[in-house]
Amino acid sequence: MKMTKLYKHKDERTNTSLNSLKRISSNVFSDKLNNLDVSRVFNNIDDYVKKYPFLNNIGKKFGVKPSYIIVPFSIFIFLSLVFGWGAAIICNVVGFAYPAYQSFKAVESQSREETKLWLTYWVVFSLFFFIEYLIDIILFWVPFYYLIKLLFLLYLYMPQVRGAVMVYNYIIRPILLKHEKIIDDTVQKISQTATSHLTQITGNLTEKLVQEGIRRRHI
Repeated sequence: MKMTKLYKHKDERTNTSLNSLKRISSNVFSDKLNNLDVSRVFNNIDDYVKKYPFLNNIGKKFGVKPSYIIVPFSIFIFLSLVFGWGAAIICNVVGFAYPAYQSFKAVESQSREETKLWLTYWVVFSLFFFIEYLIDIILFWVPFYYLIKLLFLLYLYMPQVRGAVMVYNYIIRPILLKHEKIIDDTVQKISQTATSHLTQITGNLTEKLVQEGIRRRHI
């Protein structure tokens, strides 16, 4: 009987604590929503994109503030990445198209620093792409993989972090330096074997073509 009362009292205390926690969470969440000024958020976005004429011109063409286009578009991109609607295309644009254009600009400007940065990015990206190809079946089951991939790609070349340099210096470079001779020897052997087979195939094909030409002349 005493044990029953004890458990009953314990359950009542637990329920009271849970109800109190729910009330506190509800009040905090309500305060956050009340303090959130949506118009101020949109104004901050408009102020930020003023230094990007391209985004301002888009807003002018549609006759609205740039934030009215950026916010819905960002939400659409986020949902696409979460649910996989065209997520691969978005990641390819971020991972291939933009870096390719920036690499072109770096080469044309002959900036040694920018060229090195984007060359480093392509080294890291190539290794990432190769690993992704090998474990694609596993990655299919990773929740929000495309969202994670997009954030990683942005991390690699965003000016604020330039993660490609860190990944290269602390992970890829030490490994390649340690095994550089083995890799060079392996590549050389593969190249020699491929060249030998290609030469043999080309020679056999040329011989057959010559024989066929001689045969037709005697017909």
